[in-house]
Amino acid sequence: MKHCLQQRFCVRRAEVQNSTVVFQLNFSNNISFVLRFLAESKAPKTLKVNFKKNEIFITYKLHVL
Repeated sequence: MKHCLQQRFCVRRAEVQNSTVVFQLNFSNNISFVLRFLAESKAPKTLKVNFKKNEIFITYKLHVL
């Protein structure tokens, strides 16, 4: 799933289960956003946010207990 935010900031998220995870990124130009999703499995998942010109790309591996 892909979320496009202000100024073309795009966030891609992994589907997970059984808990809620919140990611918040704040930028010096007063842009901030919160990414929330429900966790649905105990398998490690990857969250990717991309940095490229006006896009952000971050890879985060997440383990849901």
